[in-house]
Amino acid sequence: MFDRLYAARLIGLVSTLALSAACGGDDDGPASADDAGVAPDLATVLDAGDVTDGGMPDLGPEPCSSEGETRLSDCGSCGMQQQTCSGGTWEPTSECLGEGECAPGALDQENTDMCGERQRLCSATCTWNDWSLTEAEGECVAGTSRETDEGCGPDQTKQQFCTDGCAWEDMTACESSCGPLRTAPMDSEEVCVPAGPFIRGDDRETNAPSATVMMSAYVIDRYPVTFRRYRACRAASGCRGDLYSPEAEAEANDDAFLDYPVRDVSYAQAIEFCAWDGGRHLTTEAEWEKAVRGPAPRDNGWTYGDTYECSRWPDGSECGARNPRAPIGSYAAVSGYYIEDSIIPESNQWMSDWYASAYFSHPSSLSDPTGAPAGTQRVFKGSMGGERLTRISQRAPAYPEYRGAFRCARSAL
Repeated sequence: MFDRLYAARLIGLVSTLALSAACGGDDDGPASADDAGVAPDLATVLDAGDVTDGGMPDLGPEPCSSEGETRLSDCGSCGMQQQTCSGGTWEPTSECLGEGECAPGALDQENTDMCGERQRLCSATCTWNDWSLTEAEGECVAGTSRETDEGCGPDQTKQQFCTDGCAWEDMTACESSCGPLRTAPMDSEEVCVPAGPFIRGDDRETNAPSATVMMSAYVIDRYPVTFRRYRACRAASGCRGDLYSPEAEAEANDDAFLDYPVRDVSYAQAIEFCAWDGGRHLTTEAEWEKAVRGPAPRDNGWTYGDTYECSRWPDGSECGARNPRAPIGSYAAVSGYYIEDSIIPESNQWMSDWYASAYFSHPSSLSDPTGAPAGTQRVFKGSMGGERLTRISQRAPAYPEYRGAFRCARSAL
């Protein structure tokens, strides 16, 4: 920084040059009529002499008067430098220390990864202010790709690529990550449950301690098997034997119950139907529970959340009267994977697993579990009857000849 003496030298130089121009210059001849009495401006002076990088004429070291005197002087970008008076001028005796990030007033501009532009200004304290966008960004980082369900139907995703203009472009059509799925008729719909972890169990259950379980991708029925579908199996001789109760048998032959979940089916009859219905299998306990609860970190007690809501039952009957029989889709609770009717009035649901009260504590149950290796009873889930019995993690043993509802599943393609 120039002090007053140094600035005076510059002013003196300008004045001298102006006077010289007014008097006709040197002794070689008088000034021309055009130049007489006209003083050059500062720009002319600067153009005539040596100029430093800082935009000021290079007048040499700043003068001083006390030999050996020292001082601290500003330098660089808000830095400080020690100087000593030597031979009548201030001479630097240290490096420029403590400089900031930038020179005050400097402007920094750059393109962003998402095709936008931004800039920042250097403050008076030689630090950069925050970036601000001067041109809006695009949707994504050019050259990247992603899998998304935006604009797709249930259980479907598509691949997208980010163009040079930072916009998403479809690479594939919407499709299920599990391969083709059944979409009609409604009671035959399948849904895809992608691979990944889910939280199985609930520490409120003595036989179902909570743990994270890894699952491969699989496909599962959206709804429990209906009387309509079971009647078709019977007509094709794929399902044999009467249902457990005369009441259920009567409903199987009554068109008014075609859209109701089939009930009073034995374990063997459930296995028989799933094999006939496309070579599929009865759901495992883990398949059912992940489809109903959703992926980790969800640990909700019921499909709809972690607080029991009796009004979810058809007509709110669980809050008072006995639960009436109802068609599929009547239980007002849809899981994150679009599974419906996890609870069915007057019916439990068969799982393919052998029941063992301590099975959840075994290491083999933490990856694609299929139940205990042997036993005498199978697992029942989806019980009706109040807060505790309707929890997702609730599990109970049932002898294979007993009666229940069910749904089928299969591995992803």
